Amino acid sequence: MDINAVYEKNCILRTLDFDCCGNLKPSALLDIFQMIAQEHTVKFACDKENMSLRGLYWVLVGVRIDYARIKFKGNSVVVRTWPLKSNNVKYYRNFSVAAEDGSLIATARSCWAVLSSESKKIVTNANAYPEGFLYCEDELGGRLQKLSDFTAGNAVSFFEPLITDIDYNKHMNNAKYADYALNAIWAGDERAISSFAISYRKEILLGEKIEIISESAGDLYRLKGVDRHNETRFIAEIETIKTQVTL
Repeated sequence: MDINAVYEKNCILRTLDFDCCGNLKPSALLDIFQMIAQEHTVKFACDKENMSLRGLYWVLVGVRIDYARIKFKGNSVVVRTWPLKSNNVKYYRNFSVAAEDGSLIATARSCWAVLSSESKKIVTNANAYPEGFLYCEDELGGRLQKLSDFTAGNAVSFFEPLITDIDYNKHMNNAKYADYALNAIWAGDERAISSFAISYRKEILLGEKIEIISESAGDLYRLKGVDRHNETRFIAEIETIKTQVTL
C-alpha cells in the first residue's frame, strides 16, 4: 500500500457538530468527509480546482456511516481516509473516525462519481487519479451498495432548501440531507443513531419543495425525498438504538 494513498487529519469539532443530546451528528461527519477528501485529492491533482480546469467535478453518490459508540464528548477527532480500486465510473473511498486516544468512533464507506460541468452527466473513464495510483485494500467489509427505492410509507415532513443549504455546485450540499432526514424522524433523547446511510439520486436545487416519505420496522427507518412530480431525489436508512445501551 502506498502511504500517500492514506490521508489522516486531526479535526477540531464545533458546538454545532453535536445534536441536543450530545451525539456527533451524521451531517457533521459528512461535512468533515467532504473536507478531508478534498484535501487528499489535492495530492494527486484531482481536487476541485484541478477537476474544474478539465470541465469536471466530483459528486457524492452515497455514503454509509456506522457508529462504534454513541456518546462522544471530545473536542477533536482523528479522521483517516483511503480510496479503493475504481472502475472509472464509481470511485470508492473509506473513512474512519477515532478519538485522540485511538478509540474508534465511526467508520464510513462512500461512493463518488465524476460529472461533466457542461452536461451534468456522469463521465466514464475520467481517469481522475493518476496512472499507476496504488489504491488501498477494502478494510470495512465490502463496497457501498446503492439503497433501493420503496413504495410504502407515509409523508412525514416537507422542506424547501434555503440559500444557506446550497454549495458551490449550486445544489443542496450533501451534508444537509442528513439533517432534513433526521428532523423527519426525530424521536427525542431516548434513542440515538447507530448507522446512517444515504443514496443521492438527483440534485436538489434552491427553493424546490421536497416531501419526505418514511416507513419503519423496529429500529430501522427508511426515508426518501420526492419532488412535486413524485420523482425520488434521495433515499436514506437510519438505524437507532436506545441511549441506555453502550455500543
